[in-house]
Amino acid sequence: MKKFINKALSIIGLDIRLNNIRFIHLRHIKKVHKIEAIEILELPANAIVDGKIKAPEQVAQGLRAIIQRTNTENASACLALPIQCVITKRIKLLKKLSIKQQIEEYMAKHFPGVSHDLCYDYTTLSDLSGEDNLYENILLVAARQEQLNDYVKLVEQAGLRVKTVDVDIYALARAVHFILPKHSFLGVKGVLNIEFNSVLFIILRNDEVIYHSQWDYISSDSTYEKLKHAMQLYHSIYPYALLNCLYVFDFQEKLNAFISKIESTLHIKVKYFYFYQPQIAFSAGISFARIKKNLEEMFICYGLALRGIAK
Repeated sequence: MKKFINKALSIIGLDIRLNNIRFIHLRHIKKVHKIEAIEILELPANAIVDGKIKAPEQVAQGLRAIIQRTNTENASACLALPIQCVITKRIKLLKKLSIKQQIEEYMAKHFPGVSHDLCYDYTTLSDLSGEDNLYENILLVAARQEQLNDYVKLVEQAGLRVKTVDVDIYALARAVHFILPKHSFLGVKGVLNIEFNSVLFIILRNDEVIYHSQWDYISSDSTYEKLKHAMQLYHSIYPYALLNCLYVFDFQEKLNAFISKIESTLHIKVKYFYFYQPQIAFSAGISFARIKKNLEEMFICYGLALRGIAK
């Protein structure tokens, strides 16, 4: 008989990247989020290119192996689309009219001929001024239906049930917001997520992503130059929202010279961040031998699981 996971209390956070599959089984037990299983599986080269699944059977086979090993068949999953595969727009809509209707009209106007190929979601952003009584600040996120369907179909054929589809930058922001003490999250914070072959940089104002950038990881020197350029662009958009702290998540050992250079030349306080945090609880049966070197890549995956638990 197939084992069914209690979907009300547990979720799979699933992050399918260019080079690997990242998998967290998170269970909510007595007000504690506990990781029951954590897996990373390397994928063949070019299995996924520019966010598009080029070798679906190979990717599904790898995911099925993880599902069997963790005994999570038929579990609900929250998976991520890479930010480069989605369109994000901040728009103002009239409060007195239907939000859904205004969004559909906006998409038809700004994406003529392709709006019917897009699926979308939106969230209401806070009005920091508190003075706008006519308009609602909306974050609109859209993706191609075909590409979204490819991910959902693959995951469900492998043996999971897709509950939610999120975007990687928002999953990362959610993980940071959960882990950091609430008092330290006020103001403007930066997050630099350095992985084996990519870098994701986001800036958060309170709990909202107000800026993001992504680039290939080549070296710490090139990452510094990319970060410097991103900061210049950010300040041109938000000249008065000064960044007061940068949290660095890194797949390597601590890059002391890199961090010192950021602090001395960009004048930003840097804090190094590890996946081992008091707020992240692990099941006693987890073996970290296979995933230890990749553990710092799991923040997005953890944020995905948090999204699923919260729903």
